[in-house]
Order: sequence, then structure tokens, then C-alpha cells
Amino acid sequence: MAGTIDFQDGDGLTLMDNSLVWVSSEEIGWIKGRIVRKPGPGEVEVEVVERDHAPDPPNGTLIQASVEDLLPVSELDANEEPTKIGDVLNLQVLHDAAVYEILRLRYFGDNIYTQAGPTSLISINPYKQIVPLYTQRAINTYKDNTQGAAPHVFGMAQTAHNNLVDNGVCQSILCSGESGAGKTEVAKLVVQYLAATTSK
Repeated sequence: MAGTIDFQDGDGLTLMDNSLVWVSSEEIGWIKGRIVRKPGPGEVEVEVVERDHAPDPPNGTLIQASVEDLLPVSELDANEEPTKIGDVLNLQVLHDAAVYEILRLRYFGDNIYTQAGPTSLISINPYKQIVPLYTQRAINTYKDNTQGAAPHVFGMAQTAHNNLVDNGVCQSILCSGESGAGKTEVAKLVVQYLAATTSK
């Protein structure tokens, strides 16, 4: 269907037929879909677009949504390889749905670390061993140079150590999260890294 969907003043988004959007869902967070028509003022009908590893309704399912429950999908972000977006601040459109989606895609690619700016790291417990993440080779990668390296708890530990040495200012690494999120394991990895790289 072609043409502009003519929303009333105050609907908040200017959208076209066939626009990709995120639809808020109480059950699963966000559903990706494509606008197919506007059945009434402030409402749209969205066709579900299937995603890998997502509990979405079947591909092509039509759902009714309020314009207030929509967020835009950036075509640039949608076409980008998730492993190349290591920092959520590099997303073209930054909102809850875009952040959750990039974290989800990285998680299923065993990329459990994602930056949120230079001093924040998002870590998702994989509930399995990802051995290459914590080898001596990984330690050496971040000890030599954190610039351009993939997001990692070792990179955060090295940055804190560099700031301590270069600026002479005490540093803190705060690990926060829900019960079972892996805070203790992250803290142990920080100590392991610092012990391996700073001991004489």
C-alpha cells in the first residue's frame, strides 16, 4: 500500500505505509513490524516481521496498535551487522527497542559485552562457558591496547588501571544487576585480569 498515513496532530510520529516500526508488547517487550494501514484515528495495523531467536507472533500476523506504542526502526541499524555495533551510542536511532534488539542479537552471537559509552559496559550472563573470552590471549589483547578492541570486562579493568597510573586518582568499578546476573563472576574476572597484568 502506498502513500502517507495521515495521523492527527499530536500523534507524535510521522510514518509512511510500509514503515518498519517497533510495537510495544507487555508480553515480550517489543515486536518488529511493518505498517499496513490506519483503521482509525491514532491507530495502525502492523504486520509482524519475523526475527531470529525472538518469541514474536508468526510472520505476517496482523496486530492493532496505538501510535503511542510505536517507535521507529532505523534502516541503517537494521542493515548493520550486530557484531559491528559494539557501543549502543553508535546506533542511528537510540531508544529502548533499538538497545534491546542490539543486545539480543549480540547475545545470540555470543557477544555478551556491549559498551554504553566509554565508561559503561553492559554484560549479559550467557549461562554457559565461552572459553575464548577469558584466555591468556584475551588478556594480552587488552593489556597491549584497548583501542579498537571488542567490548570486554578486561577492557574496562585495563581502562581503570590506566586512569589510576596516568592520573594518580583512585578508581572504582561498579558491578550492578539483578540476582543471578553474574556480578560475582564479573568481579572475579576483574581481579583475575588485574592480577595477571600488574603482578611482577
